[in-house]
Amino acid sequence: MLEGNYIGLPEQGVHYRLWDDECVVFNSQSGQTHLLDGVGAFIFQLLSKNVTTRTAVLEYAQNAFEFETGINNKLLMDNLILEYHKLGLLIITENPAA
Repeated sequence: MLEGNYIGLPEQGVHYRLWDDECVVFNSQSGQTHLLDGVGAFIFQLLSKNVTTRTAVLEYAQNAFEFETGINNKLLMDNLILEYHKLGLLIITENPAA
């Protein structure tokens, strides 16, 4: 679904604070605040350093977390990234410079 796309944080409007395994994200455009933990906080920690591909996000997450057997990790990650994108917390692009 998102394979080959780049995932990043918006340049404006999204403010976040990271703690060990939690992240609070405020979207100034919607006025909403979100508390993320686990994989969600991990994604923000990873993307706070650099824009990266969905494939790399999945690979890093699989190395950092133990997922249940039989879980489709790609689908789980795509759904989480798409949910954050719909909330305006992440950007998805085919070109990292866009």
